[in-house]
Amino acid sequence: MKLLKMNQMIRFKTLLVFVFLGTNLFAQNNKMKERANTLVEEINTQIISEDKTIALSENQKINIGELMIQRMQAVKDLKKSETNEEKRKEAQKAINKEYNQKIYGEILSKAQRLALRDAKSKLKGKKNK
Repeated sequence: MKLLKMNQMIRFKTLLVFVFLGTNLFAQNNKMKERANTLVEEINTQIISEDKTIALSENQKINIGELMIQRMQAVKDLKKSETNEEKRKEAQKAINKEYNQKIYGEILSKAQRLALRDAKSKLKGKKNK
């Protein structure tokens, strides 16, 4: 009888561990999604500040958001695996370059890229003053 109760207790504790891990992973994914959505909206706001007619489409927002999440996950994995800070920074630059090329080269139109560039240069000009 005691053995049966111990088995039930072990199963219960195991279940609790899995529930906790699942909840924790879900919360981390939500944080990444929220951050990605914030970044996508910042990009859209910058484009709209130059020309309202070339705002991001819903499809573009989704695609950029997915790429942002993938980039964040790649950087997170890199930080866990690479202990040498210099190598990590170089690898992180390569990751950012890869995902930025996809966003700017494959998803944004030429007009959107130019509007985003102009908006960013205006922001840099304000910061320098």
